[in-house]
Amino acid sequence: MGAKGPETHTPLIDPGALARSGLMWSVGEGNGTEPLPVQGALCDQSGAIFAAYGTLAALLAREKTGRGQQVTSSLLGGIIGLNWINTSIAGWSGKDLPRCDRTHPASPLSNQYRCKDGRWIMMGSYLEKYFEPFYRVAGHAEILEDQRFSNPKAREQHMEELVTYTEQIFLEKPLAEWLEILKQEDLICEPVRHTSELLTDQQAFQNGYLTHYHHPRFGQDIVEIGSPVQFSEADVEIRRPAPLLGEHTEEILTELGYTKEEIARLRAEKIV
Repeated sequence: MGAKGPETHTPLIDPGALARSGLMWSVGEGNGTEPLPVQGALCDQSGAIFAAYGTLAALLAREKTGRGQQVTSSLLGGIIGLNWINTSIAGWSGKDLPRCDRTHPASPLSNQYRCKDGRWIMMGSYLEKYFEPFYRVAGHAEILEDQRFSNPKAREQHMEELVTYTEQIFLEKPLAEWLEILKQEDLICEPVRHTSELLTDQQAFQNGYLTHYHHPRFGQDIVEIGSPVQFSEADVEIRRPAPLLGEHTEEILTELGYTKEEIARLRAEKIV
């Protein structure tokens, strides 16, 4: 919850931070659906990331001033910082940023669509310059002559009809075919994938975001998270796995001066 305030010692876990921050109300489609959680312990991660960020800033300050300082972070602070766009809009306007609504997006080309094979594609070609090229390459240039969609203001007034029309277009071809056609024209689009599908993404591997790692216990190569940050003068790599429970107990106790006999006794008495 943070180092100050009346709830400093109030327990909090990831779902509670999602709820308290307002993020749960931002997730989901339309304004009538129930609040939805976000998988993956997002608040836990954001709190840790901002703690690391603050620690680096404090280390730099120490180099400049010679003084150290306490650094604090929290689940609540981390997720508010990560969700800053929604929070700032609410602060400026006094209103929540509306949830995504597939029938009334800001642009028909900033929306997700189901393809012929049941897979989904996410379009990110929301700029005006993409409108005409998309419908031409999709084989539906006739829409460009329709006065309901002739300019952004007209499209906004008839957005639900335009989305319905575009939905039918995407149902004409499978996902892979659409990706090939649209990317050749530099239209921004990506497949909506399962996380498991990410594990074969060569772009992620080439940039070190994912890496193959031989785990000594499992005896096989596994896909592990690499680093989202790369350096020109240093390699980022996994040197060893996270320790197993008690893996380094004997090593640490030996460094602290315990004899083998004393460590054996501690194990026999189930102290370690």
